Amino acid sequence: MDFADNDWHITLDGAVKMCAAYLDALLIPIHWGSVDAPDFSTFNGNPMELAARIVNPERLHVLLPGEKFEM
Repeated sequence: MDFADNDWHITLDGAVKMCAAYLDALLIPIHWGSVDAPDFSTFNGNPMELAARIVNPERLHVLLPGEKFEM
């Protein structure tokens, strides 16, 4: 899922709405922590802020870049 608290992307509020629409979906956030650009909010969202605002936060899986996820 697109996760960036940035107007070019879905924003944090938009991500919360999307998570509420798909309550059974596994969630893997992208667009955070993968680029060394500390001044760009696009790459510096905090997935734990999202986890605090969604139903069933255990379905949020925060992976390292390139980390495999098995379903």
